[in-house]
Amino acid sequence: MEALFNRNTEFKRTPKFNIEANKDKWADKKYRGEKNFLPVIELLLGIYFTFNIYFAYSNRIYFSIPFLMIFQVGFFYIAFLSLLQSLMARVTALMRFSLRTEKEGNDIVAA
Repeated sequence: MEALFNRNTEFKRTPKFNIEANKDKWADKKYRGEKNFLPVIELLLGIYFTFNIYFAYSNRIYFSIPFLMIFQVGFFYIAFLSLLQSLMARVTALMRFSLRTEKEGNDIVAA
């Protein structure tokens, strides 16, 4: 978007695995993207195109329905995958936390 408005900005490289020293290993780290509202906007756009499809159908504009469906399915697909990925990351983090606390609890009992 910035290029469309002739705005010069520097390229920002994101360290995906936060490897900063030679001893850091990427296998133990997971990439977590920024949290933003883009999946919600994509979901809203999918709903918007659903209403457009209904409008086209009810007004007998059948020729535009396949093209509207391309946008609708695309926005719903991307929104679903984004929300599923963030949900799975949370579930995985909760499972790791519960396993870690369970292991620490067993260590206390063993001592």
